[in-house]
Amino acid sequence: SRGAAGVMFIERSPRTLEENRRRLGEEGRGAVVIAADAAAELRRPAGPVFDIVFANPPYESDLSFLKAPELISRVRPGGRLIVQADRETAIAPPSGFSLERVVGYGRNVFHFFRRET
Repeated sequence: SRGAAGVMFIERSPRTLEENRRRLGEEGRGAVVIAADAAAELRRPAGPVFDIVFANPPYESDLSFLKAPELISRVRPGGRLIVQADRETAIAPPSGFSLERVVGYGRNVFHFFRRET
């Protein structure tokens, strides 16, 4: 979120939600924090369109939201979808996206997908 004009955090954990709000402060720094399930939010066909979507689902969670046809409508053409997962989790590019790179940091792996134009 550094340098972004705006950012939306979607979090379902009440504790993490409050921590994010506390860190952002009263003014929010151009950020919106929403209490929701991110996978369900990204499946909604209507809603904001993003340049970058960063998904950090809990390990061993259901990644079926990556197969939702609505996902492509939430990322601008040429935009990025970054998915953090456990090193053991294989992630195929969602429909309409191509894999740019995979970067590993210990147990974490970041999959960088680009929405096709």
